[in-house]
Amino acid sequence: MKIGIFGDSFGEKATNVPETATSKAWTTYLSQEFDVDNHSACGSSFYYSVDLFLKNHHFYDKIIFLITLPGRIEVVKPFAENVMPNRIATFEHARSLVEAYENRQEIFNKKIYQTAVDYFLYFHDFEKDCFFQYAAIDKIKNTRKENVLFLPCFFQSVDESNRKNNELFQITSLDEIDLASKRSGRIGDHRHCHFNDQNNIIFAKNIKNWILNGVWDFNINDYVSMNIDN
Repeated sequence: MKIGIFGDSFGEKATNVPETATSKAWTTYLSQEFDVDNHSACGSSFYYSVDLFLKNHHFYDKIIFLITLPGRIEVVKPFAENVMPNRIATFEHARSLVEAYENRQEIFNKKIYQTAVDYFLYFHDFEKDCFFQYAAIDKIKNTRKENVLFLPCFFQSVDESNRKNNELFQITSLDEIDLASKRSGRIGDHRHCHFNDQNNIIFAKNIKNWILNGVWDFNINDYVSMNIDN
């Protein structure tokens, strides 16, 4: 059975932390039992995942689609090749990048990140981004109606009528971790897929159950809280 995963950092293991026998991303556990292609990318926009989904969904028997937060932006080609990171999730993320490059010599990077700050401050309309994302979700659901599990990463990933108190950020928020890391996502977060080690195991088992039995039963009480040292 061929499995496809599309999404943001909730589907990508932490690049700054090696996996061990007891510390793995849920996607790694899944890959040990199934033939998995993981298209997830840290900080990626909703459109990034949609574009890959529309081009590749027919290759997979079952798909897990992680719906990220509306409004994320990405540096366009060819500039993206010279800017790292080239995906910017929020105003806070953009501002933190400006601060990080304050005393560095990469003038081009500074300009890009300051432009992102100005965009979020003066032009970004979150409600408009939500409107278009929710409409696009309906489009991809009509493109493929069978064997796709759509999971919201954040409360506002899906429209109000589809919110079922099952966003993945709930799992993230169980852990004792500093507020700055929660706001900025992967920055300062040493957890694979933003889940602690035990919750990656639990989440992988729940995904496996959906793959094999078609049942997705999300219960936040199944997950555990840990103290995360950043």
